[in-house]
Amino acid sequence: MSDLVETKKKLEALEPLIALTGDETQVYYKFLKERIDANESFVTILGETSSGKTTLINGLIGKHILPTKASPTTAAIVEVNFSGVNDIDYIIVNKNATMERTDRKVFMELAEEPDRDVKWLCMKVPGARAGLLGMRIFDTPGYDSIVDEHEEVLMDFIPNSDVVIYVVSYKIGIQDQDYRFLRELKQLIREGVPVIPVINRCPADVDCNDRRINEIAGYISDVIHFDGQPVIVPSDTPEDEKAYPLPRAEDLWRSVSDAIGSPERKQLLAESYDLFIKELYQSCSEIINIRYQKAEMSAEELEEIRRESVQTANRIRNSIDEILIPGINELKNKIPSKMKEAKKAACDKIMKDIDDSSSFKKDETQAYVQYHVVPFRTEEQIKEIQFFIDVEFSYINKRLDDYMNREIADLNTRIQLALDRAAVKAGNRVAANVAQKFASSALAKFFAGFGGAGGSGAGIANAASHALKIFGDLFGHTFSRETHNALKHFLAKIGATSMKAIGAAITVVIEGIMIIYDVNTWKGKLKKEIIKGLDKWESGTTDTILSELDKLKQQNIETINDIADEIEHSYDEEDANSEDIDKLEKQLELCDKIGKQIGA
Repeated sequence: MSDLVETKKKLEALEPLIALTGDETQVYYKFLKERIDANESFVTILGETSSGKTTLINGLIGKHILPTKASPTTAAIVEVNFSGVNDIDYIIVNKNATMERTDRKVFMELAEEPDRDVKWLCMKVPGARAGLLGMRIFDTPGYDSIVDEHEEVLMDFIPNSDVVIYVVSYKIGIQDQDYRFLRELKQLIREGVPVIPVINRCPADVDCNDRRINEIAGYISDVIHFDGQPVIVPSDTPEDEKAYPLPRAEDLWRSVSDAIGSPERKQLLAESYDLFIKELYQSCSEIINIRYQKAEMSAEELEEIRRESVQTANRIRNSIDEILIPGINELKNKIPSKMKEAKKAACDKIMKDIDDSSSFKKDETQAYVQYHVVPFRTEEQIKEIQFFIDVEFSYINKRLDDYMNREIADLNTRIQLALDRAAVKAGNRVAANVAQKFASSALAKFFAGFGGAGGSGAGIANAASHALKIFGDLFGHTFSRETHNALKHFLAKIGATSMKAIGAAITVVIEGIMIIYDVNTWKGKLKKEIIKGLDKWESGTTDTILSELDKLKQQNIETINDIADEIEHSYDEEDANSEDIDKLEKQLELCDKIGKQIGA
């Protein structure tokens, strides 16, 4: 808690600068203050339809507040937000980023059959109980619905979660779709985020020594490698047999609270908030420096800088055609051959694995191939593809970094030449800030660690868009955070799509040989069908990669154009600052004082 108190003091120290620098920094200040005050945590609950996910949340709330009969193919994502409200609020979050209040009737109708404009539904409930205030639990549909209809669960909710709960019904156990989904899950969860396996609706006398419990736990552990025992939730028998039971699941929610309140997470939050505060300070400082420069310039000098800014902006736009598009197109051209190599390598290893399993019976071999060999070998190859793409993108990013850093440095030099001695001081400050930012990876670490605590993404940041945002900061503009996580999402989607494609293909393979019994016949048939499945895997995964690369290219094009537009209009005449020089110098002194105070 002491770390959070210190964090709040640092943020409050920025208030004088926030008051001086306009609407945009005020928006970010308010956003960050609200997140620190709320101390929110994100919990995503996953599992197949009928595993009892929603009933577990109802049990936590203590009443049948969420619908438990939603269609598995169209059901909405429902957030339960434990906040400071006195009564329940029902909110629709739309895909266009707008929100609207609604009533319970409409909320429940949309929960079962959401329209295409709904991203998720949010129910704000009183969070007076200890450990619940600030917790946001996302109840998700079953596996097939998530994959087909709710990609945002895979790309947004899971990577940004502080805790992931995976629910399996004791009676049903681990099914094929669970196994496939767990492998996708492994691709998406941030390192260090706890996954809590829950075996739900267990008989009253079952404990961790039960054979079925160990079997389910073993399957889950094989894929996601969790430590410890799964949480066992008994199936309570209500006094009224017609009522739905509400499991208290005290062990589950205690485990969630422990994970959220761990010293490691608190330390990570404090570090993340501290980096964000320093970034906000930097933006305020640069806005004031730009104003000082404008106030110091004569009309002729200002016009010269305007011309230089337009020329720099045009050269920055040129990086789209000269670096970005050729780089991504070259990468796209390499993907088909890389995937063919991956398919061949996977196929060779799978065939050898089948031959090495000659002592197995047919059913044993089928299970071995379906649940271990094929997923493991294809995942092995997809990791190679992901690494290849990451390396190629790093090369593109470095070229963009070098090109745009050079352009910004040149523009700073021209600005300094246009200023008198007093203004040169401010110009040097800006140039020094740019150099300092490029030498530091603090902001990248911030995006990697912020996650569910309020960041737009987690894990590996897109180095290009991260670097591009820095150029924007030089001119007092903070760009959308959407592209920061683009590469991470892209790589995760490749892995998830690969697992889905191979899982579906191999299921068909196994079904196709079920009626064949002769060992010489079924083993040969198995190999042939696996080759067909790998062909489908290669084709489907290749198409996904190429399509997603186009999206990634477009995101970076838009970011570069945003930066160019900002630079081009930074010294427009209507924005010329006529503030008193003495007043601005005092503001610069205030920047220095606050910077030292917060350690920036």
